[in-house]
Amino acid sequence: MTMLRFALAQIDTCVGALAANADKTLEYAARAARGGAQVVVFPEMTLTGYPIEDLALRATFRKAAWQTANDLASRLAADGLGELFVIVGTIGTDRENGKPRNRLVVLHDGVVWAGYDKHFLPNYGVFDEFRIFSSGDRSVVLDVDGARLAWPSAKTSGRKAAPLRRSPNRTSTCW
Repeated sequence: MTMLRFALAQIDTCVGALAANADKTLEYAARAARGGAQVVVFPEMTLTGYPIEDLALRATFRKAAWQTANDLASRLAADGLGELFVIVGTIGTDRENGKPRNRLVVLHDGVVWAGYDKHFLPNYGVFDEFRIFSSGDRSVVLDVDGARLAWPSAKTSGRKAAPLRRSPNRTSTCW
C-alpha cells in the first residue's frame, strides 16, 4: 500500500491580492515540504482570496489569476519544491460560455499539472456562487506515487460543517 503524507494549509488570504496570496502559498508549501509532506492542500480560492464575489466577473482578473498560478508553479520548482503536489484554489473560465469557474489546480513539476472545477455551487445565505460561476462537469483523478487521488467538491458530503472557532493567536492582515 502506498503511504502519502498530506499537509493541510488553512491560510488566511486577501481578496484580490494575487501576488501576496501566492507568496503566502509558497511560504506554507515550503513549510509542508520541510515537514515531509508529499501533497499540500490549500483552501478554495486561495490565490484570489474569498469571497471573491463580482471580482470573478472581470476577465482581466481571471487572466491575472491564471498567470499567478503559472508563475507560482515555476517559483515552486525554482525553490526546489517541484516534486511537491500543491493543490490550491483559484478562478478559471468556462471555455463554452466565458463565465468564471471556481477552480482547483494542482501545481507540480513547475507547471499547472491538473485542474478541477467545482460542481455544486451554493446559493443560500451568504453564498451567491450559482449566480457568479458556471458548474464544472468532469472529474479528475491524480496518480501520486501509485496512489489515486480524487476529491469531492463542496456540498457533497451531506454533513453540515462544524462551527468555526477563531484561534486566539490567529491574525488577519490585508494590505
